[in-house]
Amino acid sequence: MALGLSGEPNSISSVVVRSHAVKRIHPQCRKFSDRTEQLRRWKALSPVNRVGRGFPPTLLFHGAKDTHVPVQQSERMAEALKAAGVDVELVVKPNREHGWPDNATDQKTLVEWLDRRLLSKP
Repeated sequence: MALGLSGEPNSISSVVVRSHAVKRIHPQCRKFSDRTEQLRRWKALSPVNRVGRGFPPTLLFHGAKDTHVPVQQSERMAEALKAAGVDVELVVKPNREHGWPDNATDQKTLVEWLDRRLLSKP
């Protein structure tokens, strides 16, 4: 899960939550039988390739034992955001897989992260 802020910096309605997990094949990639074209389109759609100046502050959570999405993808995303000058924080959960039910400590981390960004004085 990734969380980014956009819009008014002190408005809770400016919070945008994005999931980078792809549940099904994107329609733009499905219609091409050519593997090279499919890969080109996947790369164009990848969040790590869409990072740039003006990207909102981002908080990433990732389970270190995730077998669906390698933790290196979140690490790469965090590196790309940092390189673009974006405020980013990556929280890797050492004993977690892809999602976890006992996220009370993560909610605390999220609230503190939001407080630091939304309640800070300009």
